[in-house]
Amino acid sequence: PILRIPMFWVVATASGLLGLAISFSSMWFLHQTGPTTYSLVGSLNKIPLSVAGITLFKVPTNLPNMLSISF
Repeated sequence: PILRIPMFWVVATASGLLGLAISFSSMWFLHQTGPTTYSLVGSLNKIPLSVAGITLFKVPTNLPNMLSISF
């Protein structure tokens, strides 16, 4: 039943194209820098993501939350 809805196909196609674009940009970044930098950036992107999650979802900030982001 959901396969007959045109908007499903639009969203599914857009999702696939976005995934393809992310893969190409990751490979381009790896080509431009190197494996160590790529790995470091992959690790460090978790910090702003965690801070954004705490801010957007209004999670109470306490010592265990902050330590879980730090380590």
